[in-house]
Amino acid sequence: MVRNAITSRRLRRETRPGLIWRAWCVAMVIVLSGLPTKPAVAQDQDYWTYSARPGDTIWDIAQKHLIDFQLWDELRDLNNIQNPRRMPPGTRINIPLAWLKVDAANAAIETVTGTAQIIRGADQSTAAAEVGNMLNVGDKLTTGDNANVAVRFEDQSLITIEPNSIMHFDRLTLFGDRLMVDTSLRLEEGASNARVGRTTGPASRFEIFTRQAISAVRGTEFRTATSSAEKQMQSEVSEGQVSLAAAGEQVELNAGFGTLTREGEPPETPRALLDPPAEITIIQALEDAPLRLRVAPVDQAVAYHAQLARDVEFVNIIGSARGSDTELTGPRLSAGTYQLRARGVDADRLEGLNQTINVAVSAWPDPPNFIKTELEGRKVTLEWSGGLTSEASGGTALQIARDADFTDLIADEIINGSTFSKIMPEPGQYHARLASVSAAGDQDEFGPATTFDADIIRRWYHYLIPVLIGAAILL
Repeated sequence: MVRNAITSRRLRRETRPGLIWRAWCVAMVIVLSGLPTKPAVAQDQDYWTYSARPGDTIWDIAQKHLIDFQLWDELRDLNNIQNPRRMPPGTRINIPLAWLKVDAANAAIETVTGTAQIIRGADQSTAAAEVGNMLNVGDKLTTGDNANVAVRFEDQSLITIEPNSIMHFDRLTLFGDRLMVDTSLRLEEGASNARVGRTTGPASRFEIFTRQAISAVRGTEFRTATSSAEKQMQSEVSEGQVSLAAAGEQVELNAGFGTLTREGEPPETPRALLDPPAEITIIQALEDAPLRLRVAPVDQAVAYHAQLARDVEFVNIIGSARGSDTELTGPRLSAGTYQLRARGVDADRLEGLNQTINVAVSAWPDPPNFIKTELEGRKVTLEWSGGLTSEASGGTALQIARDADFTDLIADEIINGSTFSKIMPEPGQYHARLASVSAAGDQDEFGPATTFDADIIRRWYHYLIPVLIGAAILL
């Protein structure tokens, strides 16, 4: 019994330190397992390369761009930086994408023409699209007839959504402090024109999805159009390059080329876009009258498409004109200077390269004014001057009425010339007014009216009274 008690006390003395050590190890494992872990860097990890600026330190970079400031030491080790307090400007620092901050990128409406709506993804509420509206992931933008909406993204890329279109904003992601922007849009219906800045870094993307294909862009200007009725997508590149993928195949579209992608099929072999029209002739550019133009014929074009904008970059598109004829009619414009571009459209609806010109819309001149009114009994002869120049004129609109409100008309004609004669139906007072008519047939407002008397009895008195006075003197 004594021996067993001694053995038991000895075992307790020998095992107490071991038990304490084991308990401490277990506690540390529990504590450490609760700490946040730093992202591991895979062997095939994508990196963003940052160029150090004057005054940069490793801590500044970590604070500004990394998801965890404590990653600064691993960033230093990864890039073998000897002096983190003083890095020469231009030092290249590789940052794993997994370490970068991720935030929502901005997308703001820059211009709106016509009627467009935003359907919010969060609650499906609707609101009229207005300049300055911010668009979020999940939102949808729809445009009506003659509507154009320009949206500016965080990286200054711009997309113009054309009339009768539906565009979804599926991904708007910002990496680091504006280091890279990842944008993904989905064109459900209609057409768009995108101008995408040069992107840098593996996470910088600008993609447009349709039912038929995916367009991936890095620094380019391109057009996309899709139609649910025709089940095809048209892609045209005017600058840069676009990668187009569909049905497991990918093609590269270079500047000046386009292609068709039909639903369920790979993109067709790229083809050269139609040449730009050799010239655009303005037939009429008068204030508050439809703009009328003529496009020089383009080989293989079956239709033509013209767009008007207030700026040379065509950010603020205010109207368009389409037609199978080379003569097109655009919107009514106020006086001022505009940019006009026009292009041919082939049988597959691929639109060609643009021809661009300046257009000066001028105010109408003052209406023609009466300079002479001659009466012979009930016959009146009117003469006038002024109005449009002979080159721009399509004649002069003349109205003669019994009443000053011109509701009871006895003449309503377009006169090619500057004189008009007519026998009034009965003696009485009449009113006449003039308006300019353009060569395209559009009419300006009427000018001030003139009034005359066509009264045969009064005319007799007019001649008879001097005769009677003369006779009295002779007698």
